[in-house]
Amino acid sequence: MMHSSSIFLVCEIDFTDAFQYYFLDGSRRSFNFCSLHAFSATLQSPATHWQVHASAAKAAVDSMTRSLGLEWGTYNIRVVGIAPGPIKDTPGTTKLAPGMSGEEVNELIGSGIPLGRMGTATEIGHAAVFLATSKYTTGETLIVDGGEWLYKPPMVPKDMVSILSRKVESKSRAQAPKSRL
Repeated sequence: MMHSSSIFLVCEIDFTDAFQYYFLDGSRRSFNFCSLHAFSATLQSPATHWQVHASAAKAAVDSMTRSLGLEWGTYNIRVVGIAPGPIKDTPGTTKLAPGMSGEEVNELIGSGIPLGRMGTATEIGHAAVFLATSKYTTGETLIVDGGEWLYKPPMVPKDMVSILSRKVESKSRAQAPKSRL
């Protein structure tokens, strides 16, 4: 179990960095149009074991992105974020499976992503370009993870669901009230 001071330290680092970027750097800018970007994650949606520190920090960054998007919109300042999923050949993914080769890590993690692979740094760059050029987007954190945060391992294998669905359907039709028409 992580010590409470460690949890608060991670929250402080993640949130304070984003806060300082928004308020200190943003306040020095004098543009007619400005766009500020934050990086988040998806581990807080819905939750991840042993990640309370990072989940709390990223949830704070997401909330700040939404709130500042609302508050600063009247000044034509857009505030947006990117929440990347597992990105191939980065230090973050290397930490997930120490001792495994890059290809083994990519295959292992990619198998749990609906698109069947890990993302690339270039794909995160494309998301940043989209957000930077989308003049009507603010207060939004774009999730770029191949659908990983939507995926949950099935409680029942796909093939079994198909078989069970057919059986349940035939039983429910047999129990349906008879039509009077």
